[in-house]
Amino acid sequence: MDWEKLLYSYSYLNTSFFQNPIGNAFDMTYTGSARFVDGPELEGRYTATIRDAAAIAAVLSPDVTGLDAIGQTDVRGEVSLEADRLILRDTDLKTQSDALSGTLNGTFGRNGDRLTGNARFEADLADAGPTLRGFVPDLTRDADVLGAMSASGTLDLDGDRIAIDDLVTNTRSPLLTASYQGRLARTGSAVSLEGDASANVPSVTALNEALEAEIPYAESFGRVRLSASPEGEVGDLRLADLTVDMSEGAINGRFSGAAVLSETTSLSGAMEVDGPSLRAIAARNGTALPPATGDAPIFERFGLAGNVAGTLDELQLDDARLRLDALEAAGTFGINLRPERPLLTGDVRLGELDLRPYVSAYSAQRPEGALPPWSEASIPTQGLGAADARIEIAADGIRLPRIRLGQTRSTVTLENGRLEADVPQMDLYGGSGRGSFVLDGRSGEPAIAIEAGLRDLQAQSFLGAVAGFTRATGQGGTQVSLQGRGSSQAAIMRSLSGQGSFSVQDGSISGIDAAEFLNGLQSAFASRALPGGIGADKVTQFRELLGEFSMSQGVATIDDFTLDAATVAVEGSGQIDIGAQTIDIRFRPRARDRDMGGLAGFGIPLRLTGPFGAAQASLDADFLGQVLQARAAQEAQRVIGDRVGGTAGAVLGSILGAPQTVPDDPAEDGSEMPSADEAQPQDEPTIEDAVQDGLMELFGVRTREKGED
Repeated sequence: MDWEKLLYSYSYLNTSFFQNPIGNAFDMTYTGSARFVDGPELEGRYTATIRDAAAIAAVLSPDVTGLDAIGQTDVRGEVSLEADRLILRDTDLKTQSDALSGTLNGTFGRNGDRLTGNARFEADLADAGPTLRGFVPDLTRDADVLGAMSASGTLDLDGDRIAIDDLVTNTRSPLLTASYQGRLARTGSAVSLEGDASANVPSVTALNEALEAEIPYAESFGRVRLSASPEGEVGDLRLADLTVDMSEGAINGRFSGAAVLSETTSLSGAMEVDGPSLRAIAARNGTALPPATGDAPIFERFGLAGNVAGTLDELQLDDARLRLDALEAAGTFGINLRPERPLLTGDVRLGELDLRPYVSAYSAQRPEGALPPWSEASIPTQGLGAADARIEIAADGIRLPRIRLGQTRSTVTLENGRLEADVPQMDLYGGSGRGSFVLDGRSGEPAIAIEAGLRDLQAQSFLGAVAGFTRATGQGGTQVSLQGRGSSQAAIMRSLSGQGSFSVQDGSISGIDAAEFLNGLQSAFASRALPGGIGADKVTQFRELLGEFSMSQGVATIDDFTLDAATVAVEGSGQIDIGAQTIDIRFRPRARDRDMGGLAGFGIPLRLTGPFGAAQASLDADFLGQVLQARAAQEAQRVIGDRVGGTAGAVLGSILGAPQTVPDDPAEDGSEMPSADEAQPQDEPTIEDAVQDGLMELFGVRTREKGED
């Protein structure tokens, strides 16, 4: 028997040691056997009390942080030590402080450098953020939103693998409530999850204010509820059965599907969002949208739904359904955030697109009964450089304040601040057309370019829509090429330059029989009665109406305007001031037989003048005066006396501003011709008034009432 070894072992039976080795910070009692001959051997029970973990941490190497959050800790259990093999059985640990409390029950071991263990634990943190930051100094202050946290589970430790099964963790704060149930494992540096998670954020706005990182558009969201089943490693984590519900905010909705959280986070599933007011969201982000001008609301309720797929930096929305106020659309959309400027793509199908409320809203003044003036507000083009886009649009119809289009296809391209809308097909008023529009915002002053070609239009419908003139029929067409530049809509319209042409084939003008009107005009002046040829049942048929114009500084000059009918020809010219929204067109219908006497052969000059939508037609007395003044006085008298003659000459003289009697031109009955005042009382309409009223009625303008000036 080795008495020396026996005596050495016996001396440690029922012995307490490590009493207050660091002041009063730590106590430990051991009861059992101990041998230290060929190496330490222990077999017994122990108890320990840690009163000041921070004081113990101060003498440890390397430093251990966060122990100041641990209060008094009591631990007991059985210990078995033989050489480098240590087993702690029936370990029972309890710790309690204002910041942290918890329990742990189980068995741990060490065999060389390999650690093993299996234990059940429970822990409660009064304020998880500061406590966890004590243990993990690199943890950001965003952890402060966690509030109180609790966790429980079964710990399984085997070398560099740590697994927690039956893990239940909850966090509660005024800003966030979240829970996780399932498994958490770490092998080396890889951490994996498998379980169910949920979170509830009562106010995204309040949460955003508390975080160091900013949540985009946080002020537009209210309450958010989230649930998912995470599976996989952190860094490549799949969230199955992902559901996100948004309510009580400016943007509400639901997403249901799956996500993968990796270097490029991806989504797949069904999404549906809506909101009561797009205007309110824009205002929160510094953009003021124009108010509605009528009963129809604009920029208010909106919605977007569809199937989402892709990564957050390249997302695709299929089977999409969009809604804004009364407008609805469907199609596919995509956004790619990888380029320097985000790229938007889409293929959109619309029903009838009624843009009238939106177009009206962008006019600062809206006088009743007239076209709205061009806006003087600056055109904001800075946003054109924020993204690029390629979007295909197909619409069943488009309604504008004065024009209604049928089926229309267009391609909208936005690249580096230059917006181009190409319309290869549009159906309107029985015909079709093409066009393109460019808005270039790359410089400080926006520039536009317009190209359009229309053919086979129903002239009556088209002219009625754009000019309020419904008395012309036929098939029409036009070609237009315009450019402009300016800081506002009004400035651009005043800068327009370019050229164009228009034509109408095989048509008619109702309300007048030009041949009858011209042939009867001379006798009408003599009889002082409205000539024939004007009336609702009268029609002038023509083979062709042609015109060309050039534009400079917002003014379109019509150099050549012709109408070719069987017995009548019309020539005209004039200007349309786009910038000032006024029209001044002179035209002269005449009999094709130039040998006809009187005004029928010479033609009666007419003039259409006034603002857009309210132009008036009248006899062009100025033009007649210029013609007559260009001739010798004797020739003028001969034309008036011989071709018009008698009373008609006096009436024509009054139209031209000449004396109302023609001396030395007796009346047909031999008596002297009375003056205009004697021949026509002032309270009765004159013949020139009657002719002018007939013309005004032809052009859709209200005739004067009796007694009006």
